[in-house]
Amino acid sequence: MKTTVCRLWPLEEGAADHVQATIFISNGMANNAVQAAQDLTARGFSIQVLSVPSMKLLDGNSIGQAAARSNRLVSVAKSKTDPLASFLSKWLSKTKTAIPLVRVGKHGYSAQHIAEACLRNLE
Repeated sequence: MKTTVCRLWPLEEGAADHVQATIFISNGMANNAVQAAQDLTARGFSIQVLSVPSMKLLDGNSIGQAAARSNRLVSVAKSKTDPLASFLSKWLSKTKTAIPLVRVGKHGYSAQHIAEACLRNLE
């Protein structure tokens, strides 16, 4: 059994064919990530937020679908270690997918920090 990611923003499936950034979050980061996405959307950027409920069963399919629609991936974690970012990084390398990956968390994970990570090289 494989885990699929849960869409948190936008709530409508297929809201945009392509997004400027996909924010991947694990436990406890939903409020900040959705706030960042809402703020950026209000400024004219297209953002999606995906929650990964369990790393143990995560597969590359969900990552691939998100990566195919994104200009950049952003991984948000509260801890210094970020297994989700490690998984994303390994997947990008393995599939030779040339999409920037930005990690957020070591120096703050507020909505502002997440929004800034999404904007790196996009403005």
